[in-house]
Order: sequence, then C-alpha cells, then structure tokens
Amino acid sequence: MEEIFPTLAHLPRQLSTNFQQMIDWLRGCISQGELPKYRDLPNLFRISDEEGRLRCLFKKFDDGDEISAKKEASVYLLDHPMDAHRSESPNIKGFSGVLPTLFVRFSIGNANHMGVLIEYMESLCVIGHYEIKLEKMNMGELVAIGALDIRFGNMDRNQDNILVREDVDGIAHFTPVDHEMIFGNAYNICSPCWLSLVKGSVNSPEDIEFLTLCGWEPTYANEFRVCTNFLKEAVLQGITLHHIGNSAAFKCANFDYNLQMMVNSVENGDNFIVNVRNLMRERLTEYRASL
Repeated sequence: MEEIFPTLAHLPRQLSTNFQQMIDWLRGCISQGELPKYRDLPNLFRISDEEGRLRCLFKKFDDGDEISAKKEASVYLLDHPMDAHRSESPNIKGFSGVLPTLFVRFSIGNANHMGVLIEYMESLCVIGHYEIKLEKMNMGELVAIGALDIRFGNMDRNQDNILVREDVDGIAHFTPVDHEMIFGNAYNICSPCWLSLVKGSVNSPEDIEFLTLCGWEPTYANEFRVCTNFLKEAVLQGITLHHIGNSAAFKCANFDYNLQMMVNSVENGDNFIVNVRNLMRERLTEYRASL
C-alpha cells in the first residue's frame, strides 16, 4: 500500500487487526491483476479472500477526490462504539453501525488507484426498495443513523444509502453507507430519507485530534464542531429527531429555527464557535417552545 488512513498504530488492537486483514485481502486481489467489478458498478470492485468469499468492496475515487475519500473513512472512525471513544474501544461496531472503512492508495501495474476499502455486509436490499412495515423495523437504528447524518452534515442520505437486512424474526435492521458527501453544503443537510420515518457524549475537539493523530487533519473542523454542538444542544432540550432533522434540512417554516440561519447570523471571528453555540441554545429553546 502506498498510503492508508487511518494509520493502524494509533488504533485499538482489535480494530487494527481487523483493518490489517482487510488490507491483506486487498493485497491478495492486487497480486492477481485487475480487480473484478461488483454488480457492474463502475466504481465498486470485489475484494475476496483466498477461498473466493466476498469480504470487502473497494470504492474507487477520481484523482481529485482524495478529501472526499478521507471524509468517508473518517465517518467510520468517529462513529464511536457505545462503550468508549473509538480510540479506546475494542468493539468494531459503532453506535450508528457504519461499516469498517479505510482510505487506501495503491497501484496495479502502471495504473494508480485511490479510494476506500469497506467491509462487506450481506443485505436484502436498499431501503428505497423495501416494503416499510413500522411494526417490523428497528427504529433505534434509524434514530442512530439520523444522529449520524446531523452530526456530520450529510448531504446524501437518499433511499439507496441505507442497506436493509432481516433477522430470523423478520425485523428489519439498517446500515448506513456512502458518506463522502459530509459537510458538502456548510450547515444544511439535504432532505434525508429517514425524515418521513421517524445523546451521546460526543466530543468534537477530541475527535478532530484523533483523526489528526491517525494521519489526516480534517478540512471540516469548524463545521463538525457546529453540527456536534447543535445535535448535543437539541437532544439536551428534548427535541425529537424529526424536528432536529427539519432544522438541519432547512424545513422549519420560521427561518430563524433552521441551523443554516443560526450560523449565518453569527459573524466570523475568534469566538465564532462559542457565539454560534450560544445562539443555537437560544433559538432551540424558542423552537422547542413553538412545537
């Protein structure tokens, strides 16, 4: 590998081992020549083990999209497990269920490749092709995905970006995918598919420090701090995910209650983050009283 992110030395042993296995499977496929496509999709490729079992997908990015690829890898790193921060937890699965993802750069012959390596999970379909039965859905997982989208300012939670699988009791479980478009539009998310269906101790400075330690200083530090503070304050005030989503998606009839308008009302300066947080607290208090 010519480059990977995160650097494995700064991860818990269990996660480092998991990532190393994914890299070894990729190396094995590289040694055989061109990577086989996954379902004839132009930018997705199959990564199989020695016995031919599908283990990972390689999602290829264009040369100028390195930041988008690293954004996608960073979302998994900051989808912290329930028990502790990702930098300390032995658990592979995070709160919102983002699949293990790492940024890789490598060559096959004279061809350069760059993108993300994603652990493969068998699924039934995407949520857009699933017959929704509210009594047969794990709503907690949708709430967790909603929290993830708000925290990262996700612009691309369409109906093709949530995978669905069913357990033996027929309960639908949900896994979020495709996160390269986080913070694509400042402080406004596109209408996510979970809006029609439906607190954690998150610490943005600690998260940004962790990403930097792992080999990449994120370009979205201010946006991440603002969205994290917004989510924490909204949850603290008891605002439901549906109404939090409306504010983040610029769907509130009163423009003052939309996140983008809150941020736009504050001048840039040394105390920008603090001033935004104070205004958010005031506006969210009014928003909750209006519901």
